[in-house]
Amino acid sequence: VEKFRLAKAVKQEAFALRQIANISIRLGINPQIIELYKSILEKYRSISDRRGEANTLQDLGNVLADKGEWECAIQIHTIER
Repeated sequence: VEKFRLAKAVKQEAFALRQIANISIRLGINPQIIELYKSILEKYRSISDRRGEANTLQDLGNVLADKGEWECAIQIHTIER
């Protein structure tokens, strides 16, 4: 039961951080946004949340594409398909 509670808290934390990151990008406030997405990705992976992981990878790939980092964006968008 405790493990379930912990996983739920991690999932909620990761979701909240992802929303903050997405809003920050829209507002143009994105210093270290790539690092933030990577930390969010690790949270989802730590609880084996494949949907959260996939959504975060998509967000990260989009940010990299917007920055013109095409090779990295392509790698992110095609990871583990």
